[in-house]
Amino acid sequence: ELIFFDFSDRATVPLEISGVIHMPCLAVDGRIVSMSMPHPPLSSTDSFFQNGHKPGSLGKILPGWYVEEGKLFPGGLELPAGIVLDQENFLIPSERIL
Repeated sequence: ELIFFDFSDRATVPLEISGVIHMPCLAVDGRIVSMSMPHPPLSSTDSFFQNGHKPGSLGKILPGWYVEEGKLFPGGLELPAGIVLDQENFLIPSERIL
């Protein structure tokens, strides 16, 4: 299997190619702010599952970044229109919020 980290404008559109694991991500002004990753393995039988990716998202916001009033910090970069941070720290299109 090949892991494909997708930073394109169509990253949230599922990529259905056999043998390719599609991992949507987001870069703003050349700075990587979120990435989807394979789910981390459970280290022991009493470990909790942790999502590394979520369908329809642009990945989990990376450490050091935060969203405030529609901007990405540090730096105050514009968050793409219609993208919001969910409760699990994934960047998702706002229409997916229920």
